[in-house]
Amino acid sequence: MNKVSDTPKIPEFPEIPYADAASTIGAALLDSMVQASQSCMEGMAAAGEESTRFLGLRVNNDMRCFAEMSECRSLEDLTRIQQEWLSTTMKDYGEAWLRMTAVFTVSGTQKGKP
Repeated sequence: MNKVSDTPKIPEFPEIPYADAASTIGAALLDSMVQASQSCMEGMAAAGEESTRFLGLRVNNDMRCFAEMSECRSLEDLTRIQQEWLSTTMKDYGEAWLRMTAVFTVSGTQKGKP
């Protein structure tokens, strides 16, 4: 089999009976992947916006707390301000956790449907 003419010929394949179905499934799969990618990108954008909002909130609250602490004249005032700061911080983090959970729950579904 050294000559090109000696190379065995590959027989023609008969028509594949499920080619149209496979093509349809492939198109549907591709469409689902595109929708999932778009949903993921929207979720990441919303998460970024929420993170920025939370960071701004925390920086403002921390700056306010430090300003109040710099004006303290007693240990009782300092303790009260620190307790208020801790309470506000815990509340802010809890709300941020709920907001981020909502962001990723919505982005994990397609148009609100699981």
